[in-house]
Amino acid sequence: MRRGCGQRSGSVRQALGLSATDPLVLVTPGGGGDGSHLLDTYLRSLETLPPEVNLTSLIIGGPELPAAKKPALMEQIAANPQIHWLD
Repeated sequence: MRRGCGQRSGSVRQALGLSATDPLVLVTPGGGGDGSHLLDTYLRSLETLPPEVNLTSLIIGGPELPAAKKPALMEQIAANPQIHWLD
């Protein structure tokens, strides 16, 4: 998924297959060690939600995310089809 400058949020929802009323969580962790910790915590918290909670997450990564931590995060993201990653 790619988002251009000035693109409206409806376009993002449409690209994710969401209606205007479907829940969408936008996660923008920034870079560095604290960003990867935030992402790990968020992804683990999703696992505690009851099955009837149906929300989609869009995580916008960054170039400063530690390369050593990215594979484990991407594995967690790949395990859940409702989580989307955008660099």
